[in-house]
Amino acid sequence: MTVRPAEKPLDSGPPITGWRRFALPSIADVVFVTIFSVALALGANLTQRDGDLARHLRVGRRIIEDGQLPTIDIYSHTRAGGEMVPYEWLGQAGFAAAERWLGFDGIGLLTALLIALPWVIMYRWLVKRATPVGLSVMLVLLGVAASAIHWASRPHAFTWLFVVLYVILLEDLRRGHRQHVWVLVPLALLWVNTHGGFVVGFVLLGTYLLGAVVESYRSRATRPSIDPLTRHLFLVLLGVFLVSFINPGAYRTVFHPFLVLLGDDFLLNFTTEYNSPNFHNALMWPFLAMILLSIALPFRWTATTLLLTASWVAAGLYSFRHVPLYALVVTPHLAHALTLLWPAAGQGRMATRLREYSRMESRVIGGSLSVVLVALTIFFMTRTPGSGFEFSRGFFPIAATETVGEMPPGQRVFNQFVWGGYLVYCCHPDIPVFIDGQTDFYGPELTAEYDQTIRGLPVWREVFERYDIDWVLISPNTGLAQVLVEADDWSETYRDETSLIFARAP
Repeated sequence: MTVRPAEKPLDSGPPITGWRRFALPSIADVVFVTIFSVALALGANLTQRDGDLARHLRVGRRIIEDGQLPTIDIYSHTRAGGEMVPYEWLGQAGFAAAERWLGFDGIGLLTALLIALPWVIMYRWLVKRATPVGLSVMLVLLGVAASAIHWASRPHAFTWLFVVLYVILLEDLRRGHRQHVWVLVPLALLWVNTHGGFVVGFVLLGTYLLGAVVESYRSRATRPSIDPLTRHLFLVLLGVFLVSFINPGAYRTVFHPFLVLLGDDFLLNFTTEYNSPNFHNALMWPFLAMILLSIALPFRWTATTLLLTASWVAAGLYSFRHVPLYALVVTPHLAHALTLLWPAAGQGRMATRLREYSRMESRVIGGSLSVVLVALTIFFMTRTPGSGFEFSRGFFPIAATETVGEMPPGQRVFNQFVWGGYLVYCCHPDIPVFIDGQTDFYGPELTAEYDQTIRGLPVWREVFERYDIDWVLISPNTGLAQVLVEADDWSETYRDETSLIFARAP
């Protein structure tokens, strides 16, 4: 019987110092490049999920060029002059600035960066907190796959960056690293002016605070005093809440997201991204895998991890727009549980190679490959027209609006819901829209009227009379299109594969 000699301990090698620590690509670089490249490859799938990006660009242009915040509606004829809450003005200006600098290529680049940066930050934090490199890579890629269901070129992508910063700073605080937690306060000031997802910061801080209170109470036989962790969390939450009122809409901005989430059920059901995930869709399977991992792994449950996991599983099951947030919040806890099991799988050639990579990762700062990739991407995209991020004639009524041209004053359109943002983008002020993607602004009554009308229900005539509709721009496969073809007082004036135009008969 041959006895295999014991494996020699791996030599960590000579230290990497000086400029080479920055010049050598790290595994974090590879993670960033992979996610960034996949996001860029999606092209129009990022910019054409709906018409919201187009509206954001139009509003963002107005903010940059005229210094006018969107506080009064000037884009519709149904709610003209209505009061709006500018809860994402900075995010809108960011996307408009990207378009102004690099056209639609700039929008694609900004979106890819906002998709990749949160996860490379998460990866670096996991490795810094002693999660094995191989495990960190696998969890990050699983989280990326779960979050892909809601990738889109819209201001909500900024929220992912804020969420990952909140998560890692709160986790550091929970583990005894308190020196950076006050950064959450200025981050909240920036977040509240960028996107309505800032309320997630309240939720995270409140959950960690409640968990700390429960854990402090359970750790003491007598009634507990306020421990330092609880005190820090309370003061940070108070600071975050107070600075959140520093925005153009003041208290209205702070309460607006809560009013939307707790508002009319019809609006939430009508808005696709607020619907529950459909697990018949393969894109939802990574989310399901993360839930199953949370159930199967031998967690050393604390009140905080239990509250975070349970609440965000519920949020993800309630609305698939919360799935990317769930993935960012839960990944650190999955990493902790799996790290406890990792030594049992630490044998063999693959494990040895991963340990080598772990040692390299601890010696290299990197960043060079990521910077070079972004620079080269910008260089080639700006010199190669038609990169695929532009609005498509197969999705938007581009040919139809070119045919219509400048409308006579007073002409009122009934438009397809998903095209409202594009009409705002291309045709303001010539074509005030009936409705666009801001269902929280238009309200349940008008949105329900639109829904009944587009399906061709008998109420369509009443709606047209109430809003004095002169012409209609809709898709050929709608119920309303079939009704208008047979209506004597309406005539078809334009048709292509994407859109139809009907005009009221003289």
